[in-house]
Amino acid sequence: SDSGGHWEDRSGAFKDWFRLGNWPSNDCGYKECRPPVRADKGLVFLDNHDVQRERWKPPEKMTPDWKPPPTQCQWDGFQIGSCRLNYKNGLDYSLATRFMLAWPAGDAARIMSSYAWEYFEDGPPGIRPDSRQDVTSHVTCRGTPTTSPVTDAYEADDNRFVCEHRWQGILGMARLRKQVGKDHPPNSQWQDDKIGVLSFNLGNVAFVALSRGYNIHTKQGNTDTFDLENKTTPLPKGTYCNLASELGPVPAPPTA
Repeated sequence: SDSGGHWEDRSGAFKDWFRLGNWPSNDCGYKECRPPVRADKGLVFLDNHDVQRERWKPPEKMTPDWKPPPTQCQWDGFQIGSCRLNYKNGLDYSLATRFMLAWPAGDAARIMSSYAWEYFEDGPPGIRPDSRQDVTSHVTCRGTPTTSPVTDAYEADDNRFVCEHRWQGILGMARLRKQVGKDHPPNSQWQDDKIGVLSFNLGNVAFVALSRGYNIHTKQGNTDTFDLENKTTPLPKGTYCNLASELGPVPAPPTA
């Protein structure tokens, strides 16, 4: 969020759900935590090119045994520091992006589109270090990760363009955010942190249900289907589109 001309992290509320740490949490019920500006005036995002690889920055005094850090890190739920979700978190990152797009916070939302890296200094595909003339290689995007975090095979893909904005469900949720707007506040919230599921309504026009899944490194979560039977919503009876599973852009519905 923008506060007085500079960016401040207010990225709380994911810690318990994604199990990024083991510390006690005073989260805000999956809402904005102590926002420094009005909730309708902030820019919400998970990461950007400046901060996504901060933990991979080598120390000023390098030692022969230094290695890039593991994907998993700990975070207190409020001050995210360098423990920021990025594409390496796989499905966790995808889920967090869909939640960000669904929850009506902020004046705008920014979706990331980046390329894979191993070291902090790694540049775009096809660009040599310090080159000002090279052009990037042909863009071929990787697919949507199926694990949390991504596997070694995913990281070894020769196509280094990650293209998070093209992952399954992301553009569909962008359409949801644009279509629903801010006039339908969340209500009828239901969550179960033990199995990592969350659902809520956006007024009487949309219903959101998310499941954290299973993390192969922390061994937390599960792969069971999120059973929504007997969950009541204020939505009228009818047939609804599952925008969170769409594979590409979703056009605006026709106007009457």
